[in-house]
Amino acid sequence: PVGSYDLVTGGAGYIKFWRISGQNLYSTCGDYGADVMNKPTFTALTSLAGGIYYKAQVVSGDSEGNLHYWRGHKRLDKVNAHHAAVTALKSFGSAPVLTAPSLGRRIVTSTTGSEHSPVGFISGSNDKLIIWSTEHDVAVITHTFSVPQLLSGLGWSSAIYLSQKLAALNFITNVDNDPKCERLVVSFSSSPIVSLSKDSRTVQKISEGHGRQSRAVGVVAHPTDASAVLTLSEDGLLRMWDIGTKTVAGAGGELNHASGALIGTLQLQHSPTAAVFLNATTLFVAVSGADTGGKSGAIFVVTVHRNETISEFDSKYRLTIVSRLHNVGTGVLNQLQVSPRRTYLVASCSDGCGYVYRLEGVDSQGNLNHPALSAERGSAESKGDDVAEAVFIPTGF
Repeated sequence: PVGSYDLVTGGAGYIKFWRISGQNLYSTCGDYGADVMNKPTFTALTSLAGGIYYKAQVVSGDSEGNLHYWRGHKRLDKVNAHHAAVTALKSFGSAPVLTAPSLGRRIVTSTTGSEHSPVGFISGSNDKLIIWSTEHDVAVITHTFSVPQLLSGLGWSSAIYLSQKLAALNFITNVDNDPKCERLVVSFSSSPIVSLSKDSRTVQKISEGHGRQSRAVGVVAHPTDASAVLTLSEDGLLRMWDIGTKTVAGAGGELNHASGALIGTLQLQHSPTAAVFLNATTLFVAVSGADTGGKSGAIFVVTVHRNETISEFDSKYRLTIVSRLHNVGTGVLNQLQVSPRRTYLVASCSDGCGYVYRLEGVDSQGNLNHPALSAERGSAESKGDDVAEAVFIPTGF
């Protein structure tokens, strides 16, 4: 049945739809219809929050630049959107709690933002970033930004990244947005991170990297503070940035956008590979090679508190590790995702497994009374293939 799946995983030549029952996971392979002989490598996944929800629940991107729309485990359509691999997908907006007559069960989606917030998703590659609206019967492109447009926010150094030597590295690795999708944060494999104002089409530099020997590997927007964003880097340092609109007067009287201001840090002993906010004050951070002699990963639970009174020596945000989940997978933890009702956490891993954990001490608003991850775990095997992405379908748990 269309509404019977809770989780989707994708990787090299496969996409699987999973149902969670206690500590057991049951999978169904994706149905490609008549195109069964052409099974692409999936590079990105996202679940949809509203609009075309009854026709498509999940969008996946593949290594050839195509977007695939899925309802249940059946593919509805395939659209060519980019010239190369889809390297980033992110949904935005929210829909009210609904009862779908055809599904016979409650559909619960994120409650962030108002019910009039736009709904859709964002796709990115090495050619452009596209914002899609799903408010009607089909997905419609509302905004398109080329990679050179986005890198122009770096100022004079944009020419370096657009040179022939670095052009191949300028694919978009991460995209995140504020609750109303008015501002986006975009990171590139060549390390720059920029913020983008969707409607004014202005680009502001946040960072061009995290040091000479370190590369930015992820970016996550704060769930409630639209001006705050978290970045992850190979040097093991988590950084919180203030990307609020700032203008400074140039030498000729012109107004220029300033770079993001650093407002919080946390040093880890191992390089972070993925992160996700549970809520405004709780963050999960994945690291690889942290346990069993460097053969397995770990997930840290980090509290994120805002300092109400700030002196010249204080940061706006204070990040603190409060607990740790050991021995998560034997490869690189590619991604972390929290279920819509914040009761499960999934980690996708290059060892061919997706690891699902039940969150303990979480109240109805998603607040952790005692931040912890349960030892109760389900493993989604994928025959040794890299589990590149995993997303939850908003079906109420």
